Amino acid sequence: MTKAPRIKSVIFVSFALSIGFWMAGYVLALDPSAFVKNTSWLYQVVWLPAHIVCGYLAVCIYSGALSTCRPDTGDLPVGVISYLNYLFKKLLIATLAVMPFLVMDGFEGYEMVLKEFSSMGNSGWLLMTIWLIEWVATGVLWIHVLLTLKLTFEFYSESYVRDHLESLLIASKNSPNYL
Repeated sequence: MTKAPRIKSVIFVSFALSIGFWMAGYVLALDPSAFVKNTSWLYQVVWLPAHIVCGYLAVCIYSGALSTCRPDTGDLPVGVISYLNYLFKKLLIATLAVMPFLVMDGFEGYEMVLKEFSSMGNSGWLLMTIWLIEWVATGVLWIHVLLTLKLTFEFYSESYVRDHLESLLIASKNSPNYL
């Protein structure tokens, strides 16, 4: 696995974001005791960071595989505009990949907001925003896993394996001749 250089920062920021959302939800709730007992909100404190960290790790793994398999292409675009364009494209693709789940959670969340509005107030709308972030992070994870798989198949093509078979077998950690 590729070393994730900012993993501690990502974990810290994702938990801070999660706790910030929880505190905002608490403030927005009309009945704070019902809010504290709401399991959907309790789960978000853990699930939001889990989705963000997993999405980040998938990007790190893909970036490491890309720099190993295609050292001439580089990791990420250089320059703020190029990077923002790259990021926008990836987020758009990730959002499209999880669109059925966004729609499903949107309908479910809308019904939940209407049903629990007397106790939860506007915190239900905030919860739906958190679900959106989680699904997009999951989409980022899925897209980068598929990109890594595609890169693996491209790199270890039949011709590559045929041309490097001896070195692959000898250098393999599973080989009986590996020192």
